[in-house]
Amino acid sequence: MRKKITTILALAVIVIIALFALGISAGEKKEVAVNDANNRQVAAQERKMEFSIAEHDHSGEKGAAIFTDIGNGQTKVELDMTGGPKNTDQPAHIHSGSCDSLGGIVYTLNYVRNGYSETILDISLDQLLDEPLAINIHKSSKDLQNYLSCGDIKNK
Repeated sequence: MRKKITTILALAVIVIIALFALGISAGEKKEVAVNDANNRQVAAQERKMEFSIAEHDHSGEKGAAIFTDIGNGQTKVELDMTGGPKNTDQPAHIHSGSCDSLGGIVYTLNYVRNGYSETILDISLDQLLDEPLAINIHKSSKDLQNYLSCGDIKNK
């Protein structure tokens, strides 16, 4: 009788250990699957495209527009400029068309101040690149008629 109880207890311990091992293994697989999904999302978030912004009418202001797909149908637009006015809010817009033939404003960006601006747009990078666009940066919020720089945004 004792031998039977000992055998049953030993089997129970083996079953518990096996179930525990399977639980850890399943948990690891789940964690790996979550990590793979996160890595794919991070890879999408790291997709960047950079476009040159040239001075307009010998203004001296030029730089780059960096577009980053941050996932969830959003794009971060960073403007990194040199040669512009200091301590001045410079309106910036994305227009339809090109610098040679600016169309209407499609997106308003946050002001460039001391050479930098960052804006989150509610559109994916792929959708944004579906049509020809251009970024222009105005001299100041008081002087919207004059812009100092412009850059074409084209799907490369």
